[in-house]
Amino acid sequence: MKIIHCADIHLGSALTAHFNKEVADKRNNEVTLTFERLAEAARSQGVRAVIIAGDLFDQKSVKKSLIDTVLKAIAGAPDTDFLYLKGNHDKDTPFPPEDMPENLKVFGTDWTYFDYGDVTIAGVRLTKENCASVYGTLNLKAGRTNIVVMHGKLVRTSGKAPEDAVNILKLAGKNIDYLALGDYHAYQKDKLDGRGIYCYSGCLEGRGFDEFGEKGYVLLECKRGNISDEFVPFAKRSVIVLEADISGAGGQADIEKAIGTAVQGIGKENLVRVRLTGLLSPETYKGINYLTQKFADRFYYFGIKDETRVKIDYEACKDGVSLKSEFIRTVLADASLDEEQKEHIIAMGINALMGERYEL
Repeated sequence: MKIIHCADIHLGSALTAHFNKEVADKRNNEVTLTFERLAEAARSQGVRAVIIAGDLFDQKSVKKSLIDTVLKAIAGAPDTDFLYLKGNHDKDTPFPPEDMPENLKVFGTDWTYFDYGDVTIAGVRLTKENCASVYGTLNLKAGRTNIVVMHGKLVRTSGKAPEDAVNILKLAGKNIDYLALGDYHAYQKDKLDGRGIYCYSGCLEGRGFDEFGEKGYVLLECKRGNISDEFVPFAKRSVIVLEADISGAGGQADIEKAIGTAVQGIGKENLVRVRLTGLLSPETYKGINYLTQKFADRFYYFGIKDETRVKIDYEACKDGVSLKSEFIRTVLADASLDEEQKEHIIAMGINALMGERYEL
């Protein structure tokens, strides 16, 4: 029997923190289309159940058109059950009960159990009221293959955990073979105890440059009392963050060459950000705006984050008569600032004087 574990799809995200509105709207549509592709893949591959371990939606308020799209995708795979656990982003009742297809099933605030042959899938939504008692009420039989579904950050404590945290110390020894988790947006797995493992599937699509790397779902195969797991890349596009050390660069041409080297071999369908690092003279013109535009046509989306540091010639600043020298002297003389603050202020000021932008 095949089971898909996915989570943190975040349908309906604004995405404007990372992209302009045009790109954000397109990317948001792609996230929805990827969920539709997932439902179709589950249908065509004979997947018995799709576990959605929280945060199917991004906001409490969900457009009816988006809900209708999700319900249509689920109904289009009638032989696959979609087992939905609400996360901290999800609305309390995103689906009108009268519109829910028979193959959409929801985990509640008490343990909910679904049996498929010799496999049991149990899930619970953590709340302020149940977070302390829920671990003592989980009841799984040792002779079955047991999958548990929860949403939250991992903690290991014998005491009280936050209401939105999953205390894996209290799940050890509970006959769990696979703990399907949501909340962390990157794939991650490790041992739970001597019997089972825990796993975050990560999100299906990276929605910003804080969600870089391969994205997809976990495919579980349950056969004769054994369970195997495999991460399956599924994103339409990859979010890629690269670093280019431009220490000592003489100007825009040197920086352009360093960026070109960094992005070599990256597919044009991807979202790419290059982090510029290293020490530069205050006089170095970087041309960030120009270079961003120059590389923009090579990728679906391209951005540059300037994380370079200013290499200050303190001796030269003492006697310099330029506006830059006077600015640097003023900042360095401010006793209320620490060295890191001074460096950031100097970098911002120099960039402004040179017509550049500085991203905090």
